[in-house]
Order: sequence, then C-alpha cells, then structure tokens
Amino acid sequence: MYSDEIRRLCLKYHQIGDSYATIAKKLDISRSAAQNLISYKLKKLRKKSGPKPIIGKAASLMLRRFIANENTKGVKVTTRSILRGTNADISKRTLNNWLSKNDFTYKKGVQNVELTTKHRKLRVQLISSWIHDNIPWEKAVFTDEKRFTVDGPDNWLLIF
Repeated sequence: MYSDEIRRLCLKYHQIGDSYATIAKKLDISRSAAQNLISYKLKKLRKKSGPKPIIGKAASLMLRRFIANENTKGVKVTTRSILRGTNADISKRTLNNWLSKNDFTYKKGVQNVELTTKHRKLRVQLISSWIHDNIPWEKAVFTDEKRFTVDGPDNWLLIF
C-alpha cells in the first residue's frame, strides 16, 4: 500500500498531463502502480453494479391503470405503448418481467393483412395491368432459374 501523499502526487502529475511512465520515474514506483493509484479514485466513484431496482407500488399502480384504460378503449397494448404512455423510467425487459409476474399474458399479434373482396379485386386488376402494360415479355430474361434433379446431385448414380 502506498501512502496518501504518493497517491495525491500521482493525481497531481496526472492532472498536469504527465504520462504513467514519467510519473513512475518521478515517484520511484512501477508504471502499473502509478496507473492503479490514479484509477483508484475513479473506481470508488463508479456506480455499484447489482440488481436493478424493482417496480415500486406507485409505478405498479400506474401501469395497471394505464393497461386497464387502454383495454377499455379497445386499443392494442404493447410494452412500447405502455412505456410511451406512462413515461416510466424502466426498461422493456423489466416491464416484460413485471407483466409476466403479474399474470398478464403475452399474445403475439396476427401478421396477416385482412383484405376485403373489393380490395382483392382492385389488387388483381392493378397487378394484371402491371403485367400486361409495363413489361415487354418478349424481351424478358429470367436469370435466377435453378435446376433441380430428382435422383440426387450431379454425377451421382443411384443403384437399386
């Protein structure tokens, strides 16, 4: 252990702009010792790592009320919409954990596009006009054709 005076001198020389090597020569200590003495104070000032704070009662009540209000409106509730609507200072993962612990169920949204018959007819008309009007088929070349063989890859012989 080095004395507080050596540590103070290390910090003073570092603030001046001296390198670790020159500080070590001036104080007759190793370069790594000078580096450790300078970074020692910084380590003390760092935030402690550990478990993140849990959602308190007030925040929990706020989240429950927001979810209930959105459900009565018939709006789809997502973690992103909850975070935006409540301005809660929590992460998505923390909110997802809280939702699962409080018996909220997760349901993945339907990914298909619901089209009416009118939309389907309009879409077919539009695509058929693209096909017939915009593309000169006599000049079209398909370059991404693939050859498939049923009996295995090339140069294989199947013997039965």
